[in-house]
Amino acid sequence: INRGDYTDPINSMSIAPVAWRFQTPLRQTCKVLCAGSHFPAGYHYTKQVLVERNLVNNVQLIRAATEHEWMELAPTVHVAIPFMERFHSEFIHAASQLRLIQQMGVGLEGVDIDAASQKGVAVANIPAHGTGNAQA
Repeated sequence: INRGDYTDPINSMSIAPVAWRFQTPLRQTCKVLCAGSHFPAGYHYTKQVLVERNLVNNVQLIRAATEHEWMELAPTVHVAIPFMERFHSEFIHAASQLRLIQQMGVGLEGVDIDAASQKGVAVANIPAHGTGNAQA
C-alpha cells in the first residue's frame, strides 16, 4: 500500500478511497460474497440495485449461508460482506483474490483486521451517523 495515496477506510465516511484497490482484471466479473443467512433483505436489495444500475454483467453477487460454503468460494471472491458472520484469518488467507471486506454496519469485531492488513485487504464499515445505528 502506498500510504501517501491511501485513506484508512475504517475511519473514513466513504469506501471511495479503497475503490481502486479491488479493481479486477479487464473483463473479469467482480465476485461479491454475501456470507451468512442473516439479513436476506440486504442481499436482495443489493441484487436489486445491481439490476437497476445495469451492473449485473460486471458484478456477480453470491450468497453462501454456511462457513463451509464460503470457505469453498474463498479463492474466487474479490469482495466479501459478512452478514453477522466472523471472517477469521483462515478465510482471509484462503481468499487469494480478496480485495475488500465491507461490513454492512458499524462493528468490525467479527473481522480479523490484522490478517486482512497483512494480506493487503481493505476493511470498511458503514459509519453510524445517518444510518440508524447506535453510536458508541
